[in-house]
Amino acid sequence: DEGFECNEGQCLPPQPPGSILEELRSSLEYSNFVRLIEVAELEPLFDEAAPLTVFAPTNDGFLAGEVDMLSGNVDALYDRLLYHVVGQLILAEELAIRAEVPTQFAERPLAVRQTNNGLEVGGVEVTATDRVAFNGVIHRIARLLEPPMEPDACVMPPVIDEPGQYQGTTQGAGNR
Repeated sequence: DEGFECNEGQCLPPQPPGSILEELRSSLEYSNFVRLIEVAELEPLFDEAAPLTVFAPTNDGFLAGEVDMLSGNVDALYDRLLYHVVGQLILAEELAIRAEVPTQFAERPLAVRQTNNGLEVGGVEVTATDRVAFNGVIHRIARLLEPPMEPDACVMPPVIDEPGQYQGTTQGAGNR
């Protein structure tokens, strides 16, 4: 009777998993993350799209006041949450052999690395893996991921063509 739930001689098969959003809502440890999904109006992505891999931080992964601060800038929140979503199903076994995974945030890759303590994604520890939903999988992470900053196209990096020659801006170089 593996997987069956039995009560007073009657055995029923286990409930099939819900969507990623339903699975997150079913656990209070993800209530902050769910609140941010709702503020950013991303419920359809987490509820219907498939297959997905979601890296979800628990409530302990948020700093005091961070949820309110993030809720105040919906555009930035939207992008930040998309950085937690991969548009393919990647279970822990496959994740462990990847160097990076493509996210839904401007297709910015999320770095994956193996450490002595287990897996890290984007420099954040993966604390539990493979919570299956009907539209994908959830991996629990220690804190909210921070997407990499985009390079500033207005700042010209210094270029050295030959010894003694310098091209670029001297602004902020100081007196010589």
